Amino acid sequence: MKRSVIFEPSTTNPTQFKYSAQTNPSALVSTPATAPQSPDNSLEIVISIPASSNYTVKSITFTATGLMQNADNLDLSVYDPNDNEWSFMNSGTTFTLSPQSGFTLSNTVITVEIAGFVTPAEAGAAKVSITENLVSFPAGGGALTIGIFPLGFFFDGLGAWFQPDKESVYIPVAEVSNGAVVQLQWDSSASESQISIYQSGVADPQTPPDIGYWNSLPLTRIRFLRSRQHRLARRR
Repeated sequence: MKRSVIFEPSTTNPTQFKYSAQTNPSALVSTPATAPQSPDNSLEIVISIPASSNYTVKSITFTATGLMQNADNLDLSVYDPNDNEWSFMNSGTTFTLSPQSGFTLSNTVITVEIAGFVTPAEAGAAKVSITENLVSFPAGGGALTIGIFPLGFFFDGLGAWFQPDKESVYIPVAEVSNGAVVQLQWDSSASESQISIYQSGVADPQTPPDIGYWNSLPLTRIRFLRSRQHRLARRR
């Protein structure tokens, strides 16, 4: 499950680049004071640079709120497929990415990773605010919202399954024909009453009939899945 992170650009000054992220583990859980304080969590932010221009980065700043208990002894890294040299440093929970030499970017992807942190003591929604400063463009902003789930929470094994006919067993599928009905299956600590499924064109959310599965209406594409206060599937 990689959908516990959502990016929302500023409505007034959006970023030129697109941002997405994933966490390891895929669902971050809280770390109460009574639990082992294990710094085994990481956040990977993917920066997608469009081909519409040649961009020169001044700096990109990520400010984390409610994501980690402290920012000591973190492991910070940058991956650039073009081998450009970057500086990625932090002052507390503010992380700044900046070029070490002059170069332009176009139609590429840069990945930064923040690893080795302990999650907050309580579940909730963490936020990473982004400030993007580029040459010849106004400053842009946005934010990543990251779900922090209760200790003990897990959500794994999500897949779409299809039944070719009523006499057949369900088989896993990567895609289906237009108008097909699929069954989502998963393994989670959440009960069916704690999961809501939203579909476009359907006014009210649905609850799975039992633990670990849900049958869709005829659909053209499953867009995304999230749990509890996070949406599970959408039809379009």
